[in-house]
Amino acid sequence: MKVVSVLINIIHVAYMFAPFILLFIPKVQLIKAKLPLKWIFLVYLLTPLHWPFLDNKCILTVASVKIGDYKGADKSWAFTDKYLRPVYEPLLTIVGLGWNLKNKTKMTYAHWILIFITLWYILCFKLN
Repeated sequence: MKVVSVLINIIHVAYMFAPFILLFIPKVQLIKAKLPLKWIFLVYLLTPLHWPFLDNKCILTVASVKIGDYKGADKSWAFTDKYLRPVYEPLLTIVGLGWNLKNKTKMTYAHWILIFITLWYILCFKLN
């Protein structure tokens, strides 16, 4: 089960940073790859909207927890605490905020705003 948990977490981390990686792929390569970017954008737009149905948890975090990952952690924030804290906490420190639930929530939404803007830029400007 540990292998499955690791695989889920790799997919989860890749999902969180894939839009930013797409920024560095040349337009020609994106077109050649024939990525269904409109559908990918829709999936990203819907991602935060499913959290309330799972008690403010991501489905990938729920899957990891069910497999047995994140023992002893706050299950709602387990993924963020383990994988995104090294990114989020320094940014919070720069703006004078501490690592707490309120500020983790702010960083999570800021991250998703950046994801949406990045995908919008790619679809509307880079590929047009």
